[in-house]
Amino acid sequence: MRSLDDLAPQTRRLLLLADRLVVERTKKLEIDREDYRFSRRDLRDFTSWSDFQVAKHLQRLVDLE
Repeated sequence: MRSLDDLAPQTRRLLLLADRLVVERTKKLEIDREDYRFSRRDLRDFTSWSDFQVAKHLQRLVDLE
């Protein structure tokens, strides 16, 4: 079983930032977490990361399932 410690630092940071994005948006929209969807653009806007950075670290997360 993998843990957050197994992730590269920036990949872990993106995962934690994505979680914060979901928490903030679901609270604002008053919807359940599982009903919220976000895009890479949403992550870029929220994190101020480049498309390359977001795409790279999201792909790492996908690869690790």
